[in-house]
Amino acid sequence: MVETREELDFIAGRLHARPLMLVVLCPPLEVARHRNVTRAVETRVDYDVTPLARNQRRELGGLGWWLDSGDQTPEETADLIVAEAARRAVVHRALPSPR
Repeated sequence: MVETREELDFIAGRLHARPLMLVVLCPPLEVARHRNVTRAVETRVDYDVTPLARNQRRELGGLGWWLDSGDQTPEETADLIVAEAARRAVVHRALPSPR
């Protein structure tokens, strides 16, 4: 998970593949919370995702593809990403070149 522009720049600076694609899964918060509480105990997170989502939106808003996966199954989400990422998820802003 990438939360900030600084983290994205760090990762992008070490990748040699281009173009860089970013897909942010952003179901409505109530859907994310429901999914979390219905997961197996060992895969749940024990923190409120609201600050994380807010920070991602502030830091990364406008970059890549923000996919509302709230009405989709994991399989539908994966299929859509495979089908559309090359068209919708490319990060167009200049990021650091690999060293």
